[in-house]
Amino acid sequence: MKVFKPLTFFFVTLCFLYNCKAIGKSPEEKRKLVEMVVKNVLVDRNGNPVILLEDKNGTKRLPIWIGFAEARAIAMELEKVEVPRPMTHDLLKNILNTLEINVVKVVISDLKGSTFYAEIHLKGKRGRWIIDARPSDAIALSLRTNSPIYVVEDVIERSGLDVPEEEGGKVLYDKQLGLFLEELRPLVKEALELKGGLAVTEVEEGSEGEKIGLKPGDIIIMVNSEEVSTIEDFDKVITSSGIKSITVIRGNEKIELKK
Repeated sequence: MKVFKPLTFFFVTLCFLYNCKAIGKSPEEKRKLVEMVVKNVLVDRNGNPVILLEDKNGTKRLPIWIGFAEARAIAMELEKVEVPRPMTHDLLKNILNTLEINVVKVVISDLKGSTFYAEIHLKGKRGRWIIDARPSDAIALSLRTNSPIYVVEDVIERSGLDVPEEEGGKVLYDKQLGLFLEELRPLVKEALELKGGLAVTEVEEGSEGEKIGLKPGDIIIMVNSEEVSTIEDFDKVITSSGIKSITVIRGNEKIELKK
C-alpha cells in the first residue's frame, strides 16, 4: 500500500475529484499495533499543550506534544462543543463524506528524534490509501469520524517520555437533570474566551435536562442568573435554590433556558 508523503488533505481530495487511479492493496504490515484512546488534553508546566493517549486497559500511556490550534480542536471535539461554522478538521470530514471515503483508522507509526509520525488509513470505492500526517491532525480527524487510534508498540516503548500531571476535567452526572457535565479544559476556555463553564457531554432521553432544552455541546455558564465556572459552583447553586433557569453558550449564541 503506497504512502503519500506530505500531501495535504486538500491535494488528496483534489486528486479524487479529478479521477485519479486508486492504489492497489499490499500485504499486511508486520508491526504490532496497540489501540489507544484520547485520555486528555493537558498543558505542561511550560505552558505547552500535550495530548495524552492511553490503551484500553489503562496500562500504557503516550504523551504527544502538539500545537495550540490542534490542541484546541481536539479539546473542543472531546467536549462536543458546537461551533457556528466548520473548523478545519470538520471541513476535512465533510469532504471525505461527500467523496464517500471512510477513515478506517489512524496509526501513530514512528518516532524520529522527538518527532512523531502518523498515518491516516482511508477506504473508498476506488481502493485504499494511506496518507502521511501529523499525529495531531490524524487524531483530530479520528475523533470526528469515530475512527480507532492505534500506536505501533515499538513507538510506545521507544518514546521514554514522562506523562504530565493531569489537570481539571472533573466530570459530574446530575441525576436530577439526567445529564453528564464536564469542566472546560483550559484550552477550550481560551478558545471561547470564557472564564469557566460546564460542557454538557450527554443528555438522557426523556430527562428533565432534555425537557428544559439542554443539548450535548452546550456550555452552561449561568444557573438562576448566577455564574457557574466549576462543578462545585453548579452543585452549590442547585442545592441552595434549585433550578429556575440555565444560560448556555450554543454555537455563537447565548441562550437562556427556563424550567
